[in-house]
Amino acid sequence: MNKKKLAQVTGFCTVAIIIIVVITTLSPPAEPILVTYNCTDCTTTSLKARGEVINGGASTITRRGFYYYKDLLYYGLEFDGDNDQVVLPAGSQPTGAFTLAIWCKPTSWDHADYPMLLGGRGLRKYEDGLSGITITRYYDAKTATDKLYFDVADEANAARRTIAPLINNIAPAREWSFIVLTNSGVAETGGLKLYRNNAVPVGNATGVERVRWLDSFWTLGRNSTNCFKGIVSEVCIYDRALNATEIKALYNGQDVTGGLRGLWKLDESSGETAYDSSRNDNHGLIRGPEWILPDWDVIGVGDVLYETGNLGTGTYSFNIVGLEPDTWYRIMAFAENQLGIGYGNVISCKTLEKS
Repeated sequence: MNKKKLAQVTGFCTVAIIIIVVITTLSPPAEPILVTYNCTDCTTTSLKARGEVINGGASTITRRGFYYYKDLLYYGLEFDGDNDQVVLPAGSQPTGAFTLAIWCKPTSWDHADYPMLLGGRGLRKYEDGLSGITITRYYDAKTATDKLYFDVADEANAARRTIAPLINNIAPAREWSFIVLTNSGVAETGGLKLYRNNAVPVGNATGVERVRWLDSFWTLGRNSTNCFKGIVSEVCIYDRALNATEIKALYNGQDVTGGLRGLWKLDESSGETAYDSSRNDNHGLIRGPEWILPDWDVIGVGDVLYETGNLGTGTYSFNIVGLEPDTWYRIMAFAENQLGIGYGNVISCKTLEKS
């Protein structure tokens, strides 16, 4: 089966009609040889999956259908919430206008501390120690709400620019979130914008002309005693503020290369280096996080649609309904005869957003 990394971080197809070719053979069932795509009949809550049995051998196909499953598990690094971190070099630090984008899946947000997703030196509660850009979870005891703070330190006057949306709206625990922070490079109202999963800003603050950095490095997953618990799949930095169209393109897995300063796909699966794919050689040093690999086996963990009978070779299709809008699913076709089961590639697809 296809072991390649799929979904938003690779630019994989985002259409929702899939033609998956399945081969069942006499002995043993073979891997698929072809995958093609079609781009129609996609809705917010359904998709049509199409398969084709190329060779059922001498035996009649008795069952064929699709497995499907919500929420892809990507390659990435899992942080334990203790001391895990990835140290990123100074060459990747933005100094004026910038865009920071990150795919993350928090395991939990503990009220007992201030979990740090990414940032420079210093804690949120120590103003003098704030450096660069920090993304921190903060529990507001007065309102009994979790908030996710995006702090950006201004080099000119060491002032802090803060966006503090409710965490349940920006980075829910146990869900994948695509978080983007942009800065126009101008001290203007709304110059600092925050996005989640699409091109609609969910928060803003006054922009920063120059970012204040106190160290020659910054870290992913830890800052002083603040530690992140969860999975990070991809991080990228630009030296300009991407527009809404470009942010949506990133979310849908398309490449945006102009101004790219660092791109850490975190798909190495082993070793202590997070390689920078931007060709700027801003490689990160991994200290503690463990590599995770995608679980491509949808059998037994997802839902299944199938038909039985004296079935032949050729194409077949199912309408998969009851899905969630703007959500990634993985799908695998299969066909069975008396000698065994043949499977297609695991394919990633995404339902449409609500209008």
